[in-house]
Amino acid sequence: MKYKNNNRVREDGQFPLCMWDIGQCDTNKCTGQKLSREGKITILPIKRKFNGIVLSPHGKKLISKEDIPLILKHGLCVVDCSWNKLDEVPWKTLRIDHPRLLPHLVAANSTHFGQPLHLSCVEALAAALAITGFFDRANHILESFNWGTTFFTVNGDAFDAYFACDSEKGVYQAQQSLLMEAIELDNESKKQKEDRISAATEKLRTKLCISDEPTAFIAENNAKEKKPIGTYFSFSDLDSSTDEE
Repeated sequence: MKYKNNNRVREDGQFPLCMWDIGQCDTNKCTGQKLSREGKITILPIKRKFNGIVLSPHGKKLISKEDIPLILKHGLCVVDCSWNKLDEVPWKTLRIDHPRLLPHLVAANSTHFGQPLHLSCVEALAAALAITGFFDRANHILESFNWGTTFFTVNGDAFDAYFACDSEKGVYQAQQSLLMEAIELDNESKKQKEDRISAATEKLRTKLCISDEPTAFIAENNAKEKKPIGTYFSFSDLDSSTDEE
């Protein structure tokens, strides 16, 4: 299933998109800095209070449609910092009244592609905008990056599930359901792999007439001549159905 971003529920307001820059990232690679240069977001002084929704790892609640009134009134903000230096961020200096967490999503940026939760500034803002229904605004900031649309593609099912929820509780339940499905698929994949290995091992044992004794040998031509099992076997003897994917 792909993310259905054509089902917009409201016109985008002119609320601000902002960022606190902690100064830990390369400004030439920072997605937030690029958005700032293009005039799509505003960089705030560190001590400037932000009254809207702030995406922060210290949030206690997930972003949801319940946050729409605050977003429309005061806007949305992200903290630009390094994932490797979160402990060095002056969180107490940042004046945050409404911190929010993002639900489980996978990064599409070139630095952390495929990694869960390690989103860039633009991905974090776009995710919050999409979950709350501001699709045009989300697409507007993502289009600044050649991988931008991939973010919605790799997280299609997740965005569909989160957007369908009207409350923070619903987003949380959707997240847990998606995580459980992922765990079940992973376990199923491991079981299938184990079954393939088991089948390949059994075929090998049958082909070589292997006994359970570690010193088993196969006689060839001369019953008195004993050679190690490996002398007679190469992996090319197994058909392709036993190869690991």
